[in-house]
Amino acid sequence: MTKLPKIIKFVLIATLLLPLIYNKWTIYPSHFGKTVFFQIIIACLLVGAYYCLILRQKQYVKLRLLDWFLLLFVGLSLVSSILGVEWNRSFWGDQSRVQGVFTLIHFVIFYFLARQFFTSQKDWHKAMIIVGAVGVLSSLIAWLGSVLPWLGNFVPRGARLNGLIGNPIFFGNYLQLPIFLSLFAYFYFKDKTWRWLWLVAAIATLITLLGTQTRGPLVGLVAGVAVFLVSFIWTQANKRIKLGAIIFGLVAAGFLTAGYTIPSVRQAVPARLHFVFAVNPREGTAQTRLMAWQIAIDGWKEHPWLGAGPESYQDTFDHHYNPGFLEFSFAETVWDQPHNYALEILSSRGAIGLASYLAIIIAALACLYQAWKREQDKSKQLALIFLLAGLAAYVSQLMFSFETSNSWQLWFLFLGLIAWLRYGPESSTINRARLGREIGLVVLGVLAATSVYYNILMLKSTYYTSYARDASLIQSVYLWQQYATKAIAQSVPFQWEQAFFLTKDMAILDGYRKLDKQALIAVGPQIEAVWLKYLAQKPDTYLYKFWLSQLYAFMGEFVDAGYFPQAEKLLVEAWDINKNRQTVPLLLAKTYFIEGKIDESIKVMEELVAQNPVYEQPHWFLGLNLMRAGQTKRGLEELEKGKNFGLAFKSNIQYLIDVYAQAKQYEKIPMLYEMLIAQEPDNYGFYANLAATYAELGDKPKALKFIKKAVDINPALQAEAEQFKKDHQLTE
Repeated sequence: MTKLPKIIKFVLIATLLLPLIYNKWTIYPSHFGKTVFFQIIIACLLVGAYYCLILRQKQYVKLRLLDWFLLLFVGLSLVSSILGVEWNRSFWGDQSRVQGVFTLIHFVIFYFLARQFFTSQKDWHKAMIIVGAVGVLSSLIAWLGSVLPWLGNFVPRGARLNGLIGNPIFFGNYLQLPIFLSLFAYFYFKDKTWRWLWLVAAIATLITLLGTQTRGPLVGLVAGVAVFLVSFIWTQANKRIKLGAIIFGLVAAGFLTAGYTIPSVRQAVPARLHFVFAVNPREGTAQTRLMAWQIAIDGWKEHPWLGAGPESYQDTFDHHYNPGFLEFSFAETVWDQPHNYALEILSSRGAIGLASYLAIIIAALACLYQAWKREQDKSKQLALIFLLAGLAAYVSQLMFSFETSNSWQLWFLFLGLIAWLRYGPESSTINRARLGREIGLVVLGVLAATSVYYNILMLKSTYYTSYARDASLIQSVYLWQQYATKAIAQSVPFQWEQAFFLTKDMAILDGYRKLDKQALIAVGPQIEAVWLKYLAQKPDTYLYKFWLSQLYAFMGEFVDAGYFPQAEKLLVEAWDINKNRQTVPLLLAKTYFIEGKIDESIKVMEELVAQNPVYEQPHWFLGLNLMRAGQTKRGLEELEKGKNFGLAFKSNIQYLIDVYAQAKQYEKIPMLYEMLIAQEPDNYGFYANLAATYAELGDKPKALKFIKKAVDINPALQAEAEQFKKDHQLTE
């Protein structure tokens, strides 16, 4: 019994290693698997903590205002999920984001466990050591991922740092708090043994955050530094130090201003830091965010008080879709978060939910102020100002992003630290009868067992789904069939998402020309049953109609043409949900074309072009349909209007070359071959074909130049090249 609190403390601190965990065998290896493991641990710790504190010590942490606001936020989230547009998704969340109420509850339990068991300075000292160490290790892994081959299997490589968290935005969000927590620890604990670690951690995580080249965390960092400087200047008694801080702030502000306005200043900094001066509200990513924010506001207007439910933004987005997203690519036409956490809460939990979230922040600010006011040690006062700056930085960055498991854990630890600094190890005594406490243990045990059961089920399900996705990528339809059958058979709460992933796998296999009748007969009906189940629960869901229609289209193509009418019907219904969606008519036209309904296919595409005349994508796809229908003249006209989109893909460039060649419009071909050569400069075939094109155009010097280049790359072409020169009368 005396060891149980120590065991709980040890396990709680061990969970702070969460950012270093990477489960390659789950569908989202950088966050989903680790979150499930975390939830299992927390469920078990809760039972142990109840037994230890309620049944034995008969004491628990005394609830304060910050605690009550957190509980209020969880309660309102639960109510919003029950009354919202889709209870299942709101409560359980999904694998891609893991932000449902189920996960929120586990993180809030983590907060209260930290409040209950981290009661001394020694406890928080240990926690800050782990936070600093994990920050340093995460940074090292991010930088070395492109250097050490074995790390490349886990760390995505690119100009922007991802680390084990897999996404530069999420990685930058995670790194924000370790910077300020490390600076807090450096000034608060004054431990000669570990102070160097916190200083190194602050510097390392700061440099790595800049290495993510992500503007949301950068804005948060600037906000944190600004709050720190203002607070430091306001509270500093020494006039020289105060003047130095003012000068530093003015110089920093001047540098940023100069970087935005003077090109030579931007060029003077390292290339990795150019993004610092690239915050432009008129650029593409900013424009799409503004549109996504407006959609969140439109959704809130429909559910003003309690919102549409957590994780409901995708449904809101589908119903209020703005066709302007297509201007920035098809990838921008699908959003499941508004990338603004305040608006996400407003849309999902309504005005009351947002008020409860803001109350948490205000309560945290009040706690910091009271702790600072009570503290006499100047160094510790400075440490508290760093926490205030960290709070400002974290909240500010979320105005351009959203929460993830890695950053969420630090956020709740951060709030627990603030509560400890303000209230200390206060506790209340349990006065209830022993029977009531024992009944509470049984109830809690059942809830914890339920949590563990569902979490294990989720792990099993995501294991099969992950291997099914891998099988589709290596073009093994046999392996995909084996894993897909097992994945869809798991009765997980997010079974709709399993159906979504597996239907996408079909599209991948179809793109490789590997999808076949046998696989569809084996897996298709099971996936269909899942989609139909969820459509019966919520028949106006765009996502369900859209992806079930894709399944029916594949079934119609490979199994039985009788499925095509069902695919058509669902696509029309999905389009009716929001006529601005451009993806639906594209797939509807494809379905018609596969059925041989060429006129219907072209009619749908013409309607899409009429609705979106300024975007090149619809013109390109209409052109493809017209060419397939034999309407070459009109088809070429539409392809010309949309070629800037089409030419982003190598296969489309080659297709357009063939089209121009058949139309004998040889003068338009050289530019296309030059684009291919820029992508593959050692492809001798491109040079040889370009030489043939110039020969058709009568440009003998260029024809000779490029046939010689082809031979230089592949000397085996020498004999053919000589015959080519002879046929076209090319001389040196």
